[in-house]
Amino acid sequence: MTGLKNRRFLMHYLKYAVNWDAIGGHPVSLLMVDIDYFKRINEQYGSSVGDQALVHVAGILKQISGKNGIPVLSAGDEFMVLMPGMKKQSALLLASELVSQAQENLFFSSEAGTQIPVTLSIGAATAPDDAATATGLIAQAKNALHHAKSSGRNQCVDAGIATRQAVQYLESASIVGRKAQFEGVAQALKSVENGISRFVVVDGAAGFGKTSFLDVVQRNLNKSGFHTVRASGIPQESFRPYYLMSYIVMALMNQREDKGIEILEQMDESDLENLACILPQIGETDITVKVMDEQRREAIFRSFIRFFIALADGGGRLALLIDDLDYSDPASLHLLRIIMMEKSVVMFVCATAAEDGRSQPKAIPLSLFRSAYSETLGIQTIRLTPLSASEIEKHIHIIFPGIELPDPLSQALASISQGNPLFIEAILRKMITDQKIVQSGQRWKVTKLEKGYFPKSLEEIIHDKLLALDSGSQRFLDCASAFGESISLSMLTSVSDEKSALVHDFLNRAVDQGIVRADFIENDETIRFLSKRIQSVIYDRINPDQKKNLHEQIGNYQEKLYQHHLLPSAAFLVHHYTRSENQEKARIYEDLQEGLNRQIFNDHEVVRYQAGGADEEGPGEAALGDVPLSATSRAVVPKLLQSLLIAIRNTRLYPPESKSVAGSIDMLRQLVEKVLEDTGRFSIITEKKNLMMNGQVVEAGNFQSIAQTIIDFWDRLQLGSLTFVKGLPEAELKIVLERICRIEPKEITPQFWKTFTEEKQLQYVIPRQVRYKKIEPADDKTIPDTAGPVDRLEPEISTSIAQGFNTQDTILFQRIISALLGALSKLKLYPAKGPVAGQAVS
Repeated sequence: MTGLKNRRFLMHYLKYAVNWDAIGGHPVSLLMVDIDYFKRINEQYGSSVGDQALVHVAGILKQISGKNGIPVLSAGDEFMVLMPGMKKQSALLLASELVSQAQENLFFSSEAGTQIPVTLSIGAATAPDDAATATGLIAQAKNALHHAKSSGRNQCVDAGIATRQAVQYLESASIVGRKAQFEGVAQALKSVENGISRFVVVDGAAGFGKTSFLDVVQRNLNKSGFHTVRASGIPQESFRPYYLMSYIVMALMNQREDKGIEILEQMDESDLENLACILPQIGETDITVKVMDEQRREAIFRSFIRFFIALADGGGRLALLIDDLDYSDPASLHLLRIIMMEKSVVMFVCATAAEDGRSQPKAIPLSLFRSAYSETLGIQTIRLTPLSASEIEKHIHIIFPGIELPDPLSQALASISQGNPLFIEAILRKMITDQKIVQSGQRWKVTKLEKGYFPKSLEEIIHDKLLALDSGSQRFLDCASAFGESISLSMLTSVSDEKSALVHDFLNRAVDQGIVRADFIENDETIRFLSKRIQSVIYDRINPDQKKNLHEQIGNYQEKLYQHHLLPSAAFLVHHYTRSENQEKARIYEDLQEGLNRQIFNDHEVVRYQAGGADEEGPGEAALGDVPLSATSRAVVPKLLQSLLIAIRNTRLYPPESKSVAGSIDMLRQLVEKVLEDTGRFSIITEKKNLMMNGQVVEAGNFQSIAQTIIDFWDRLQLGSLTFVKGLPEAELKIVLERICRIEPKEITPQFWKTFTEEKQLQYVIPRQVRYKKIEPADDKTIPDTAGPVDRLEPEISTSIAQGFNTQDTILFQRIISALLGALSKLKLYPAKGPVAGQAVS
């Protein structure tokens, strides 16, 4: 309509056409232009007259910019003028001329039948004078525009003399309270620099800044000369084999000047045909008409590895940064495992994962993968801890230097937010909006806070933010939340009924409210909610019928993309149609996707894939079984667990050569072998008081007491798991059972079971010891033990609670515990309804 360049052009130019490393010698200026009171024009004369006003202003921008500037329509009534090579003074002269021309060039609307005054407010910023990055340049121009509007409009303001807004200080604040965690990453990077690959997983609860942590890691890697690739786990895709690694591979291809064409041309036809099964962009292949056997599936796996190595080779040190690894698919995890074991590429893998251990039903639980291969891959765990009151106070002082804080403020923020950084930022943003944090002269201060001022939850703040937005912005966020936590702006615009310029306007408002962030990636903006909690709060408030309509609308749009081979899989369609009224399409696409999944990957086979060129993983390797048990094997589990307890009891009570011992061990071995026929390796694991078999929680049902006995027994022996490998000999089973029965807890040192396994040269029954996290002193408790992988975390005791107990309390606690142990003992020896047990319980 306006004939101007669009927002995507602007973002692409700033990212790819500007050399920010040499910005000192090649300045770039930016004008942010806003039509004053544009909303009034739309309301008084109608949107078509508003459109004419936009065209009128666009004409002025084109005329004045000439050859020196590139005018852009960025959002609804927001224009920008990009001026490569132009210094600050020239940009200000051009901005001043724009303001004058708008005043002198009267806008006449034939439809309205009258002249309508149109004036402009302009913010001007220049790099490197005002900023050193694209986002910084836009933020400075925006801040200057805000000053132009608040100072009376119809003028231009230079970012260099505009006072920064409090929100800007908040948004530009660095991360605090993460020194120990960054030191853990630095240690891992030292190993990478010495040619040793490292795998780091950053754990944190929702809103604890996992993505922001990864952002800082990425910025430092870029400065250190790493070849960096960023990807994210996607819930909708988590059961599609190879999806995560395919996104990583596509990013590697796009980073190459030739988009990876040269490497593809060097690969043989069989490799290309295999790759096309995963990456349809590479070539046409209809795998639905072919019958894939195990040999072909492994060939696909190997071809993908060869292609990845070829792409990564020659690019220097490779860093893979993965958000939400807990939404990964099993095939991608195993690809990473084999690539790291083969040592063909030196890699630094840094991924984030939610502490709540979320996983999709059809995906291998990440916690199991980490337990299974923590030693083999050297997986290092770094935990993002809650911010303490002192860290919050330090954070506020960094944002607002010299601010006067009321004594209990930081402690109150720590208590209300439970140290959640996202919640703390939301509260500070609210305080800024409510003028509770203000600048007085050259100093910042906190004005009086009424009793009950602080919101009780993050959800309460989000609801207040939504109420502050207009209906169009709310519809925009509803649609975005139905897509998921992250979505491309082009998809969101295509599904929306609004004009693209208005969608950009809605986006700007949502960003200003601190609800979403926008990043320009691969020629498109990616919209990401600041937290899954924010996305879920917005999604949950949509009424059920509207949700179904949204998902069907999104499904119909994505179905067209899929039919034109512009969507990587039908998994997205399954996700949206399942949540819509159209269950028939949900079933059709689910059957289609599951059929394709089975053709190209089988999680029962992948355990047999060995790392070529590396030491082969022998039976005695301490990897846990990670292939889900079949229905047949699950039916054997109750009898197997009971048989295990009988074998342990008989081995303890009777001579080794007695029939009772031999018979019970033989029965156990037969049941174990029955399960191993299906999986090749399986593990009995205790994790967070759950009993698991190959990562699946055992539904105890009628044999709850058996399951609990094993959990207690494993805990007493400091066993995290007991793994059985196919080909299990009876002699080895006897050795392990003998040791389990005769060991005393006081004999178990931190390396006891590992030493025992090595001394006895165990190959088919592998006990794995629990690893405990080192507890630091109270004043240093946020520093994690990053020396090695951590399977379990000891609970942290609140010192504030502990200090509230007096001597009388602690004496009483000892008596309670003593009475509890006494009651347990009596219930084991006497009838539950008898007087002895009854008295003990009483």
